[in-house]
Amino acid sequence: MTTKIGLSGSEESVPDPLLSDYVVEDNIIAGAERTLDGTLRTQFVAAKKRWPSVVWRGVTSTQRDKLLTELRRLAHLSWNPPESGTFTVRVVSSSWRKLNAARYEVTAEMEEV
Repeated sequence: MTTKIGLSGSEESVPDPLLSDYVVEDNIIAGAERTLDGTLRTQFVAAKKRWPSVVWRGVTSTQRDKLLTELRRLAHLSWNPPESGTFTVRVVSSSWRKLNAARYEVTAEMEEV
């Protein structure tokens, strides 16, 4: 199974992320302030998705390079996550590390725009 990420219309197929550590959060977009009597007034605007730690473990150097090319773009990306659906996201951060002689781990934090 693969997921896709990249510029809209030219997404790259990449391996599925590690599902044992996969988390999807709801990011509630709202503004709030307290009135003089202490009442909280809130204006809710939207509920967006957030992926705080997407991990691709055991990828080859070619897969690592493909992932990092997409994650390092200075643009909003199209993301087809494992749970299905298509989201426009911004990459908050990304990193990689070497696991052994031939395998790597790539990690990204993303949020829906």
